[in-house]
Amino acid sequence: MRSRINKMIRKRIVLIWWLMAFVMPVKAMTDSLLMAEVARTGVLLKQMRYDSTLVQVRRLLPAAQENGNVLAEAALHGIAGFALSRSNRLQAGQQEYMRSASIAEQHHLLEKAVCDETGTILALFSTMYGEMSLRYQNQGNQVEALHYARTALRWVSYVNQAELRVGVMSCIMPALAAGREWLPAYELMKQTFADALDLKQYDLAVVMAAYLMRCEDECFGRGPDDCPWMLQADGIVPLVTTRGAAEEYEKIRQALVSKYDDRVDASGKDSVSDGVDVKGAELGGETAEHTDVGEQHGFSYLYLLLMLAGIAVLLSGLYYVWHRRNRRKRQKEIEHQMAEKYAEGQEYERNRLARELHDGVSNQLLAVEMKLSTEGLTPDTMQLLDESREQVRRVSHELVQPELNRVTLAEVLAGYVAQLDGVRQCSMSFSASPADTDWSFIPPTTALDIYRIVQELITNILKHSGATMTSVGLHHDGARTIMVLISDNGEDKADDVAASTGIGLRNMKQRAEALGGSLETMRHQYGRVAKLVVSVPEQQ
Repeated sequence: MRSRINKMIRKRIVLIWWLMAFVMPVKAMTDSLLMAEVARTGVLLKQMRYDSTLVQVRRLLPAAQENGNVLAEAALHGIAGFALSRSNRLQAGQQEYMRSASIAEQHHLLEKAVCDETGTILALFSTMYGEMSLRYQNQGNQVEALHYARTALRWVSYVNQAELRVGVMSCIMPALAAGREWLPAYELMKQTFADALDLKQYDLAVVMAAYLMRCEDECFGRGPDDCPWMLQADGIVPLVTTRGAAEEYEKIRQALVSKYDDRVDASGKDSVSDGVDVKGAELGGETAEHTDVGEQHGFSYLYLLLMLAGIAVLLSGLYYVWHRRNRRKRQKEIEHQMAEKYAEGQEYERNRLARELHDGVSNQLLAVEMKLSTEGLTPDTMQLLDESREQVRRVSHELVQPELNRVTLAEVLAGYVAQLDGVRQCSMSFSASPADTDWSFIPPTTALDIYRIVQELITNILKHSGATMTSVGLHHDGARTIMVLISDNGEDKADDVAASTGIGLRNMKQRAEALGGSLETMRHQYGRVAKLVVSVPEQQ
């Protein structure tokens, strides 16, 4: 009997080992096959078979989500964005780009993409971020254009394909030039100029030479004679086929030449004057005959210059007074609008907390009263009492304004998210990047407004969406722009309720606009993402 039991145990152990040996390669094979299918979908995109590409994306997305392969999921959304944009469905393409970028930023996919030997993922995301930057730049949204230009610059720095590098750099350089961010792109600009010459893309080479000339001037103080770009670009200008590229290059070239010629003229002025004196000494008597006439003309010019200078000073004083009064008037109007928005926000907060107390705590206490009168003190009654106490504690915490002059926004958000983790069966997480950021540069008033917006968004998610997972990400671009991403896997009901009540969504957008930022909410098949972008002013 014992030997039979031992034999059965041995058979089961062998069976378990066989299952483990089979299942683990199947999972790995599934991921490798999935990435191969993603690569084939990219081939369809290159062949301009956009409808077939979108069909493949819809077929592969569920498999990527089931496997938890975020790299494949982000790549598929990016491919869908390209297909939709190339099909002139720009709005839908932009939404797919945003979904792909959101996944990539949350899961730090650059490190995984660098390990991809084919380079397909790097090419896809570099091009996607470059197109997003160029599109926002054309729309006049400099903050978003610069954000995606910086992201594309990080991705394309790992690319080793000349044609791809030229295409991406031509997309992001307008935003980088407008933001005067020359140095991070300097080495890639030089490489791109050489790539464009090798590929005989002379239009892009001339444009890149113009950017390099501006970079040398603004960053290093080097004129046209100290850098080789003008000489090389002058040689290929006759080969340029686009009129706009040649005109842009010629405009920048003339400006730099004039600037440095003026400096040379100013430095040589004294030597010219010395030469005139020597010549005058040699002429002797002839010069003396015209001295009186020269002095009369000199006094006339001096009088004219003094009169013009007086008029200029008077006009400058008048403009300064007008500008100061106008600025004070605008400041008062802005303060009045801010006061109105603040009052409206306070009234909304009061009404919301009143509803919380009435609909939540009051109804639960009524249920407790009924249970006590009929059943007495039971475990269910105690649970209701605990829930009521927890709701009262949460509402009281929301009433207290965080001391943001002592702690940073990241610490307040981390504490708030940790406090709500598990409420209504919703798992919540918080992350801040870069990890070494000193968040104290955000003024307390700005941090409080951002905190209130995040608080309202999370409240809507917990009350109406039925989400089981919510993540909050705080990101800093290294300059003065911060971004908050709140994603959840809930239903769209939260947005519908917010839209029907009106004041909640309007109050959040008003807070964002008052900060000089923007608030966007996007829906997709696996949840929703809210994106808050704020440009933090420098503290005086």
